[in-house]
Formats: sequence, structure tokens, C-alpha cells
Amino acid sequence: MIRGESYSDWGMVSIFRAFFRNLASLGGLLFALGCLVWLVLLREDQPRMATGWEVSPGWHEEGGIDDGEEGEKLAVEEGKKASEEVVGEVKVEEEGGKVVKRERPLVVVDAGHGGGDGGAVWNGIVEKNLALTLALKLKAQLEKLGIDVQMTRSKDVFVSLENRAAMANRVKADAFVSVHLNSAGNESGVRGIETYYCLNKSLPAVRALQAAFQLKTTVGLRDRRGEKLAAAVQRQVCQGTGSADRGTKERAYTVVHGTSCPAVLVECGFISNSKEAALLKTRGYQEKLAGGIARGVATFLHGQELDPARGLDLPKTEGPVLHGPPVKPDLLSQK
Repeated sequence: MIRGESYSDWGMVSIFRAFFRNLASLGGLLFALGCLVWLVLLREDQPRMATGWEVSPGWHEEGGIDDGEEGEKLAVEEGKKASEEVVGEVKVEEEGGKVVKRERPLVVVDAGHGGGDGGAVWNGIVEKNLALTLALKLKAQLEKLGIDVQMTRSKDVFVSLENRAAMANRVKADAFVSVHLNSAGNESGVRGIETYYCLNKSLPAVRALQAAFQLKTTVGLRDRRGEKLAAAVQRQVCQGTGSADRGTKERAYTVVHGTSCPAVLVECGFISNSKEAALLKTRGYQEKLAGGIARGVATFLHGQELDPARGLDLPKTEGPVLHGPPVKPDLLSQK
């Protein structure tokens, strides 16, 4: 009888222990479910960030995307914030609607990608981060040469491609330089620097050129200033770094196509190449890159100061009517 009571007591203890263990597990489960519901509600309250990692119909050459209406609104809002910083730092002086010539040239430096758009990622390098590092060094080098600089972004934020070009147009920059890093996928042996420009500008950019040079027509207008800027930058940066010269190339990238000033996009090296990526991580090589680009920009601007229309193929106006006998075809110059 005593043994029976002992077994009964141990049975009751076991039941209570199991009950409390299950009660603790149930409480933990309820707590976990509550946290999950809270996270879902919190996510719904957050605005969606446009990123460069997903494909969409609005994909741009340099890696930015238009992520529907929400992404477009976000890009515009951030672009406005960045452009407010632009206007706040560099003011365009005007008198009677006419732009007053600045004492020093103004260059807009654009660090490629940013925010949710990380760009290429290879060998421990995220393009948006290194592009910003190089752009800030370029700013410092240009300022040493007596050139005013405005950044499209000075921190890790997303700015749409259209807003980057619009900033340069708004402050009436003398030149625009976009800093990027290149990648060749699995072709790890590809290396070197290349610089892009655009001959055929967007319609708003062409209209701005027409107003600036007081042209009656834009027929035949061709802007080769970007090509000359690209040549100067490519020559100086390759000489300064000793990197492989992949030349200058024409491409209608949004940031160089939409700017009314001479504009280039510099691919400062291939992060998909392990040796070049290792160089790009060093401070000394970064300074050489920034210094080479800065010297190329300064060389170009010096030539433009002497002749602002240098590199512009302006429309030909109708000449005066010549009187006298017609000139025979065989007497016309072939040059």
C-alpha cells in the first residue's frame, strides 16, 4: 500500500512537470508568433527601396532601375534632397537673367551607384563604395588645382541617373565626371581603364546649348567637347597609373547623354581582375587615379577657357549671295 502511494505521488509529480514544460513551450510559441506578426506589420509600413539587383523594364545602362511608381517617387525625393545640397553649396549667380561668369570653373563629380544600387561586386570590392572613395579623392585633387567641385552624392544614398545629369545642368557646370569601376564577369584577365562620352546629346541638353550660344537652329549641331574631355582624361590617368589604356568610347549613358556640359564616365579599372582589384584597394593607387583624372579635366578646361566653343560643331548659317559667273566644278577644292 505504501509502495502504491509512492508510485501515485511520483505520477502526480511527473504530470505537473510535463504540464509546466508544455506551458513554457506554449508561451515561447505565442511570443514567437507575436514577434512575427510585428515584423510583418513593420515591413508593410516601410517604403520600398529601389535596388539595382533586380531586373525591371526600367533598367538603365549604369545599373539604376525605375522600380514602378514607388521607386520613381523615392528616386525623385532623394534626387531633390541631393539637388538641394547642390544648390546650397554652389550658387549660380545671375543678373537680369544672364549668367555671370564664375571666377573659377565648376566641375560636378558623380560617384556611380549608391544606396540600394551597389553596382558590381568582385574580389571584396563593392563598386558603389570604391566609386565614392575615388570621387572624394578626385574632388580634393581638383580643388588643389583651383577648380570648384560639386558632388552628386557624398554618402551612400541612391540618386537617379536623370537627377545626376539634371544637377549638372542646374548649376551650369563646366564639366561633369562620373566615376565607376568595371567588371568582365568570368573573363578575369581583362584589365585597364576606359573613358566614355556621348556625341548626340538629349533634346533638353541641345536646347540648352542653343540658348547658351544663341543659335538660330540646332540642325548640324554636334557636341564633341565630351570626346575631347575623354581624350584628355584617358591620356593623363593612364600615364599617371601605368594602367592598360583601353581607349575612349562613345556610348549614350544617361549621365553623359543628358548633360549640356562636356561629360565623361570613367571606368577606373576591372574589379573582376584580382591583380587590378588588389591595386584599387591601395591608397597610393587611388591617389594616382584621382590625380590623373584631375589633370585631364584641368587640361581640358584650360583649353575651353581660351575658346569656349572648342569642340562644338556649330550649325552653318547662310552666307551672302555672291554675284558673278558660276564656278566650274573642276575648279572647286576637294579638301
